[in-house]
Amino acid sequence: MSRFYFAAVALSVLAVAGLSSAATPDQTGTFVGTLKSKVTAGSSVSTVKSELKIEFAADDSTTVTLDGAIQLTPQAVLGATDGLVIFADPAAGLGNSATIATVHFKGTTIKGNTTSIVLNTVPTVTLTKSSAGKFKLKKQP
Repeated sequence: MSRFYFAAVALSVLAVAGLSSAATPDQTGTFVGTLKSKVTAGSSVSTVKSELKIEFAADDSTTVTLDGAIQLTPQAVLGATDGLVIFADPAAGLGNSATIATVHFKGTTIKGNTTSIVLNTVPTVTLTKSSAGKFKLKKQP
């Protein structure tokens, strides 16, 4: 079973609740800003600032870039003012990581939170790293 099974189920439930992958005209565009995360790896805890860019395209596709690296398999479900974006870290690989970001649209700004995990799957599944963060993004002209 895919590790993204839970994410797929979550997206399906949100779609039934009235959210869709289609961005409204006000939501369509590129939003850029800073993600500040508290990262835990083993017993080490650090604070990391990263540039986050989310693009909601008119064709219902979503692109997520974190510090210049395009993230894997981004999926979004959006309502009139709120939504959810799920993606994977390319450094960890598909199936070994997941990030869930909540988004709240207000004018030309998005505020949100992220929760991420990275797993090591060999020889057994272990949690390598987790993080929780907050971001604020501005729509680019």
